[in-house]
Amino acid sequence: MRFVALAAVLAWSVLAYSDVASSQTAEDAFGLWLDPGNGGHIEVAKCEDKLCAKVAFVPDNDGPDGPKIDKNNPDEKKKSQPVLGLAIIENAFKAGDKSWQGSIYNPVDGKTYSATLTVKDPDTIDLKGCIMTVLCRTQSWTRVKK
Repeated sequence: MRFVALAAVLAWSVLAYSDVASSQTAEDAFGLWLDPGNGGHIEVAKCEDKLCAKVAFVPDNDGPDGPKIDKNNPDEKKKSQPVLGLAIIENAFKAGDKSWQGSIYNPVDGKTYSATLTVKDPDTIDLKGCIMTVLCRTQSWTRVKK
């Protein structure tokens, strides 16, 4: 009897979780996210009918050399701009029920990549960045709890 009750609870849990995961939409990408690569926070927002994102927090930004700057930007005029507040995604368009497509600027290397942002669940989005659509890397961002 205990086994049947446990099996029923487990089955209900799986069904309840799949309902939550399947109810996600592309708009669930909006919010504040942790970039696990550097510990920074990225604010993803709706900009008219598109998606945009900017750097909202930079770890160790108040170091002895002052705020971090976009020193690797290929545009000489932008190399002194602060990384904090920097727009890294602009004009991404809705590419599906749970995804956005566009490009992402990486201030670490000063390069821009094609990108797909996909909502996985209420607290996780996957960011896939590609060079020439064949060399890709996916990183999972988790929602920052306020």
